[in-house]
Amino acid sequence: AMITLPLWGPESESARILVLACISFAFWVTAGWGGNAWFSWMRDIVPEQYRGRYWGYRSTLMTVISAFWGFAAGYTLERLGLDLNAFKIIYGIGVFFGVADIVCFVGVYHPKMLIKRGEAADFTKMVEAAAHPGFLKFTGVMAILWFTGSLESLTGYHLMRAIGMEIFNIQTLVLFGTLTHLVFSLLWGHFIDHYGTKAAFNVTMFGAILPPLIVTLTPLLGETALYAAAAVGNIMGAGLALAGTNMLFSLSKKEDQAMTMATYSVFAGIVMATGYAVCENLLYPGFRWAGNRMGMGPLFYAVLIYVTIALMRVVSGILSMRLPEIEKKPVAWITVRLFYTTNPFRAFYSMGRFLVVKSSRLVGKKDYENLHPSARWRID
Repeated sequence: AMITLPLWGPESESARILVLACISFAFWVTAGWGGNAWFSWMRDIVPEQYRGRYWGYRSTLMTVISAFWGFAAGYTLERLGLDLNAFKIIYGIGVFFGVADIVCFVGVYHPKMLIKRGEAADFTKMVEAAAHPGFLKFTGVMAILWFTGSLESLTGYHLMRAIGMEIFNIQTLVLFGTLTHLVFSLLWGHFIDHYGTKAAFNVTMFGAILPPLIVTLTPLLGETALYAAAAVGNIMGAGLALAGTNMLFSLSKKEDQAMTMATYSVFAGIVMATGYAVCENLLYPGFRWAGNRMGMGPLFYAVLIYVTIALMRVVSGILSMRLPEIEKKPVAWITVRLFYTTNPFRAFYSMGRFLVVKSSRLVGKKDYENLHPSARWRID
C-alpha cells in the first residue's frame, strides 16, 4: 500500500491521508489478531523450563535486527536521496521479507487445536477467559505500571525540552538505552529459568521505582541523570518484559490463551490512553499552574510528576508480592537473600557466573558445586 499509494492513489492530500488512516487501521487490527494468536502458539511449542531464555534470545535478536535495518534504511535513503524511488526500494524490501516471513511460519510446527463447537468467541467469551483470580491480580498490578509508563514518556519529552536537550543527544540516549536492554535481555532470560519468573518479576517491579527517582536529580545533574535513569530503566524493563510474558502465560488458562491475550491487550490500550489523557489534560496543566503560582519553572512540575510515578510504582511493587508463585522454584525473596550472605561480593560473582551459562541443564556437577551456596538452588 505504501508503494502503490503515491502512484495510483487519489490526488488530493486529504484523500490520501484518509486512505493511509484506513490502511493503518487495517494493519493494527490484523496485528492484534496475529499477536494474540502468536503468543498462544508460542505457549504450545516452547517448553516452560526454557521460556525465559527463549524470550531473552528473541528480544535480543529483534533489537539487533531492528537496529541494523534501521541504520541500513537510513543509509540507503541518504545515498539514493529522499525521493519516491528510494522509499519504494525500502518498502519493497519490507514486502519481500514480509512474504518470506509468512513462508517460514507455514513450516513451523503447530499442535492440533481443540475447538469447542457451538461456542462463539465474542465479547462474553473474552470476559469469561479473563475471569481468573491470578490473571486479574496480575493485570491490576500491570495497569499501575502502564499508567505510570504513559506519564513517564510524556513527562520525559517535556523534561528534555525544558533542559534544552539537543536532538543528537536524545538519539544517543535512546541508543544507549537500547544497547542496555539488549545485553540484559539475555541475562534476565537465564535468571528467570533458574530462579523463577516470580523472583524476576518482583525484583524488576521494585527496580522500576528507581528511574523516576533518578530523573528527579536532573536539576542537579543535568543530562547525566537521564543517562543513569535510562540505564536502570532498561535493565529493569528487559527483565519485566520477559517475566511479565511468563506470568501472563501461567496465570491464564491454556485453552483460552488467545482470548485472554486479547483481553490483556485491550485493557492495556485503555489504561495507557487514559494515562496520556490524564497527564496532558490534568496532571501537567495542574502542576504547571501550581508551579507558576509559586514562581517555579518547568523542571518543578516535571519533577513532581516523576515523584508521583515513583510512589505509584511503590504500590505496584508491594501488590506484586501478593501474586501467586507459578513455578516450583525458589520463592521470590531468594533474590534478596542472595546478596545478604557473609560474603555478598562472592554471591554477586556467583550469580553473574551463573547467568552466562547457556542453561541450567548445561551446568554440570563440577560447575554447580563451585557456585557460592547462596547461588545454588536446584529443584531435583
